Amino acid sequence: MTMDASPSIQQLVDQLKLSPHPEGGFYRRIFAAPYLVSTPYGERPSATLIYYLLPRGGFSQWHRLRNDEIWLHLGGDCIHIYTIAPDGALSTQTIGSGLSRDAHAPGMTWLAAEPEPGSAGYTLVSCIVSPGFDFADFELGDADELTPLYPKHFDLILRLSRSGSQGG
Repeated sequence: MTMDASPSIQQLVDQLKLSPHPEGGFYRRIFAAPYLVSTPYGERPSATLIYYLLPRGGFSQWHRLRNDEIWLHLGGDCIHIYTIAPDGALSTQTIGSGLSRDAHAPGMTWLAAEPEPGSAGYTLVSCIVSPGFDFADFELGDADELTPLYPKHFDLILRLSRSGSQGG
């Protein structure tokens, strides 16, 4: 009998003190800059940083932030990060393999992510948001609203949605 050296999802959640995230997966804020900046929506830290963990088979459902987000791969399997710009242009970035360790999601783009199947069974990233993350700047996507706006991406939107009558 062989033992898998990879930590279990529960071990990672416990070790990193993570909580469930509304978009899927688990997270914990690990840094908020002490410097505040004024935005049209209120004061925010100049930047925030979280750990974000997605287990195999999980996904980060469609969402958008008002501010830019940078994803940094920390461990586990590769992850595919999808963005849909306001004009409908789809971008796919895969991080965690070779030198590709980071991805950028501009503010006000729809964003979703899913781990690439692999041996670790999870993907661990850090996400930096600037100006810093606030749930007031966060919107979950609804498949019923997104599919008419971006019909070319119908299948991808449905696959990475949990809400709406069509969401998985």
